Amino acid sequence: MNYLHTIFGILLLAVAMTGITACSSDDDDTNFSTPQYESVSAYYEVTSHNSDIKSVELTSSGNYIVIRDNASSRQAYFFSRFVIAPDEDETRATTYQNIIKGRFTKISDTEFELEGFGRIVITGNADNALSLEITPENGQTYTLTAAKKTQNPDSQKTSWLCRTWNISGFAMKIEMTKGGNTVTVIDGKYSMDDEQRLKQDIVAGLKTLFQTFFPEEYERDREGADATAENAVKDINITGENSPLQIIFTKAGTYMVLYKGEKLAVATWAWDDEEKGILRYSWDYSNMGKDKGSWSTKYGTAEVSFSSHQLVLKEEGNSDVLSEYVGDFSVYKSISWLLEEEQ
Repeated sequence: MNYLHTIFGILLLAVAMTGITACSSDDDDTNFSTPQYESVSAYYEVTSHNSDIKSVELTSSGNYIVIRDNASSRQAYFFSRFVIAPDEDETRATTYQNIIKGRFTKISDTEFELEGFGRIVITGNADNALSLEITPENGQTYTLTAAKKTQNPDSQKTSWLCRTWNISGFAMKIEMTKGGNTVTVIDGKYSMDDEQRLKQDIVAGLKTLFQTFFPEEYERDREGADATAENAVKDINITGENSPLQIIFTKAGTYMVLYKGEKLAVATWAWDDEEKGILRYSWDYSNMGKDKGSWSTKYGTAEVSFSSHQLVLKEEGNSDVLSEYVGDFSVYKSISWLLEEEQ
């Protein structure tokens, strides 16, 4: 049943939940308060030569992100393992290769306590020629020079987006079209605990697809087709280590994803069309993916929409799949992450 295995492969690619990737919401129905640390949020690029710290960022929601300069590319950060700090206190810092992430407390307008890292005092000009006086936990004080990174222009959507978000669920839609016929394999909204319902819905959609596009083959080997549909979902695991838990956006262009299975991803973002709520993201800081004619998994676009304390991040697209077994298929897929503002 080669045709079924080809369909199976196509759909595994479509169902795979990667990237940041439904519903649309009315941007007038919002009730966002100003994050607690909005006034001190900033990204400081270290300019000292031979420093093992590349940047220090304070986010508006009270997170800090320290990037150590011990890799040739930020792209190397993606999907590497992180470990809890030596005291294994999960309320403190998370260290992930050359990234340290945790919560901070404001001591004064220039002094901050970074849990699990140490204390930092920022002095100097507001835009450049800054000094970062760092006192690590159980370490000696040292001083670095730094410059404050230019932030995205302030706007309503930027202010709504740039905060910390916890993922509450997702919406997924997959349609396959061949010869003018379209079958919806799945179109549903799920919490992160709805894995069994997700699998059942995909299996039902696959069986409908087989019956619609290959009725004669399906009747000849219905048992084999049903077994293929069941097999297609056996490795889906939305509660496993690749399951996203939290997303952070900052006005300095940082985009960070925290995953359940001790994984973390750091990228950058910018508005592609702010009026339409389209943002562009990239895992490669030197290329935001606007080189027309080329394709890469390193970057993409997503649609954002807001409601009261909620954010929806949606990615969608169409693709044509050629197969020696099943001919031409057009596949539409979308996945939306449903997020709640961290309070």
